[in-house]
Amino acid sequence: MSKSNGLILGHTEGKASKWRGIKALFDRSIPDKAACQRFLQAFQRKPKLKHLVRLTNAVHTAVFAPSGAGKNVSIVEPFLLTSDESCIVTDIKGENAKLTADFRQEVLGQKII
Repeated sequence: MSKSNGLILGHTEGKASKWRGIKALFDRSIPDKAACQRFLQAFQRKPKLKHLVRLTNAVHTAVFAPSGAGKNVSIVEPFLLTSDESCIVTDIKGENAKLTADFRQEVLGQKII
């Protein structure tokens, strides 16, 4: 999973444009790693890519639902595994910490307490 910012709202599917991939290599506003990823994705055999749609200005998020409604697997875990932002999570059982702490520390380079 690639890292990014903001609350995940869903995803879109689409074919990567080869022209967009080539153009990304010469666009100075795009970080090197992102430009290379765009270029390589444009020439992969898999034509459909899923792009996450994010709400980048979500300052605070609260999720309320009954037990077993899928809060962790549909909202909390995907956000924690893809966001490079700092997070404070009230996690009474410690489930989210067990599932995401090592990844956030090793891959995203964040301090976990």
